[in-house]
Amino acid sequence: MKIYVILFALALAGCSTTSEVTEKGFPQEPNWKEEAQTWQSKVNAQKTLFKNGKKEVLTLDTIDWQKELEIVTQTDWNSVSTKDKYTLDSAKLQFVNETRYIIRAKDSSRTVQFAEFTYRNKRLKEAYYRVREENAVYGLSREIRILPGELISVSASQRVTALMNESFEVKLEVLPPKVHYLGHLQREDGIKLPIRFYVQNDDFVIYNGAEKVEAKMVQDKDSLLVQMPVFPTSFHLVKTATGFEGYWHNRDGAGYTLPFSAKQTTAKPMGLSSYIPQIKGDWHVQFQRPDKTIDALGLFEQSATQLFGTFVTRSGDYRSLEGGWEGDSLYLSAFEGSHAYLFTGTLKGDSIYGHWYSGKSFHIPWKAHRDSTFTLPGADTLTYLKEGYTEVSFSFPGLDGNSVSLSDSRFKEKPVIITIMGSWCPNCMDEARYLKDVYARYKEAGLEIVGLSFERYGDYERDLPALQKMVTDLEIPYPVLHAGKAGGKNAAEALPMLNHVIAFPTAIYINRKGEVAKIHTGFSGPATGERYTRFVEENEAFLQGFVR
Repeated sequence: MKIYVILFALALAGCSTTSEVTEKGFPQEPNWKEEAQTWQSKVNAQKTLFKNGKKEVLTLDTIDWQKELEIVTQTDWNSVSTKDKYTLDSAKLQFVNETRYIIRAKDSSRTVQFAEFTYRNKRLKEAYYRVREENAVYGLSREIRILPGELISVSASQRVTALMNESFEVKLEVLPPKVHYLGHLQREDGIKLPIRFYVQNDDFVIYNGAEKVEAKMVQDKDSLLVQMPVFPTSFHLVKTATGFEGYWHNRDGAGYTLPFSAKQTTAKPMGLSSYIPQIKGDWHVQFQRPDKTIDALGLFEQSATQLFGTFVTRSGDYRSLEGGWEGDSLYLSAFEGSHAYLFTGTLKGDSIYGHWYSGKSFHIPWKAHRDSTFTLPGADTLTYLKEGYTEVSFSFPGLDGNSVSLSDSRFKEKPVIITIMGSWCPNCMDEARYLKDVYARYKEAGLEIVGLSFERYGDYERDLPALQKMVTDLEIPYPVLHAGKAGGKNAAEALPMLNHVIAFPTAIYINRKGEVAKIHTGFSGPATGERYTRFVEENEAFLQGFVR
């Protein structure tokens, strides 16, 4: 048997697709013939031939993309005859705001065996096909991926039965505007923490599900520097033939450095795992720390090729996690610039047993079982005023060094939201973005917001750079004060009227009379999908009465 592998990758800088999902039946496929015609004159390409250990590079002026995509242009998913030969499944993935349509051939005689369309806001984001052609001379299998406006890629393997007695690989490519990479932070224990990102000009964009972390890549002597927003962390990189090599430095607190390497990849891994268990739904999760067990709600979604989700505890969510399956094990990961998370697990019956890795050396086991009835304690019930206290008071220095107190005239007879936070806290970052929007809508009604930030050192001068960076990068419009050293115990001592502080952030709502209207512990952000939407809606109804 002789094997031939062909890979094409092409930038489509001028391509746009406006096709929408039909209300019934199969999704409406774009007019690929029309699109391909516009691509013909837009690119040059480089063809690389690998044969018998030798490499030959040719430059091509044109590519016949209509011919390359001929097999998919011949399929009309909305015709009656086509529908009879295929089955359609759909999945709505709220965590990434996408709808996916998965089309499978009912038997092996079909040329197009599988197709998946990904739509976001009724616009096609990605199309993927698996195609198989057979005759007496050869068998050809292809995977075709189209990202409108970004990329076409065709991977093909060819089995020849009556021709040349040799194998070779051909690679035909033009780099897309967005070049995707899969990188890893290397820990001393051998664990690699995944980081997905793309580079577009000098933009360095990390993505986890629907979350994006945008930074800039700048030349720094003989290396490339990427300073992360909000957090005091940075990548120091050198470009290689296949990606990047270097290290990631975390300057927060004691600080540490981890080696980092990345290789170019596609936005989504091509192909399907041969083993894809179904874990979509709600799970009761227990994280097993040495001194205690932490209950959490696991929220999982999946399509034919990817796994998404998050974990929610009393303090908030563990970011927008993305991953999939490798053999019989799942993996989910996220990186928001400061905290690199990797969750692994194996499904056994109706339970999952796994491990959580983060940062330089953090590692604890976790387990979960399906439980659609499991709930966490109400976020508005966990923190409250101690007996004998009727109000909240504080006095801490602002970023200009001047002391700010709740008794100041700017807060008098106004509704006030006090948020207990920290520049090191990713859930505080999500809450700050939410409160920024709340402040913009209700400041004319008199609403005031003030942040009480508990920092790594507990020393004003040492903590000030991190505080200023957070306020600047998030464009926080309300005052943020230095309240002391990070930690729930320290926060509780600084605010002795509270029964405890068990989560960063914690928001205290004080009405115009100076009374505590409610205290919301933790913050579950956009990564939690419908839970976040419900919180925003419910809190909006509360705010409308609160600001009066």
